[in-house]
Amino acid sequence: MKESDFINQNKIKWIEVEKNLTSNELSPSDTSKLFIQVTDDLSYARTFYKNRSVKIYLNEIAKFLFNDINKTKSNNFKSFIKFWKTDLPLAMYVSRRSMLISLIVFVSCFIL
Repeated sequence: MKESDFINQNKIKWIEVEKNLTSNELSPSDTSKLFIQVTDDLSYARTFYKNRSVKIYLNEIAKFLFNDINKTKSNNFKSFIKFWKTDLPLAMYVSRRSMLISLIVFVSCFIL
């Protein structure tokens, strides 16, 4: 497909994505769906149109969507403490049977 055909085919979708970026009224699931669509178009553009402006344009849109998805992600000391106090013990409790079987197999192999 020629670059101009690719642009004409997806132009309306990209304009809607830009409008949604400025309005900030999208739900997180809609934002992630848009991100997937834009990155699919970006990967196609990177494959077939290596040094073209469409690749740069789609990369900018994908960057803004990525930042919008991850803007509420907190990387602080509280999340580190929460991981060690809550998340890891819960994961170990959920997988306790598998861990016990693994321990028994390991110890029996070690003894043999």
